[in-house]
Amino acid sequence: GAWYAFGADGYAESGLFRDAGYGGSWFYVDINSGMKTGWQLVDGIWRYFNPVSDGRQGSMFTASRTPDG
Repeated sequence: GAWYAFGADGYAESGLFRDAGYGGSWFYVDINSGMKTGWQLVDGIWRYFNPVSDGRQGSMFTASRTPDG
């Protein structure tokens, strides 16, 4: 039930990456457990990734307020 993203080279993406197919949104994938949602500590910075299955699930919130304020 985990989600993964694959690059043009056919290999799975891992870590923080930008997906041009989703308007340049940022996503975070742990290679062992898949795409992350909610609050995640990435490179020492807390980031929030959309947890809602609304067509933008997993995309990082930027220049906006998180649901918890």
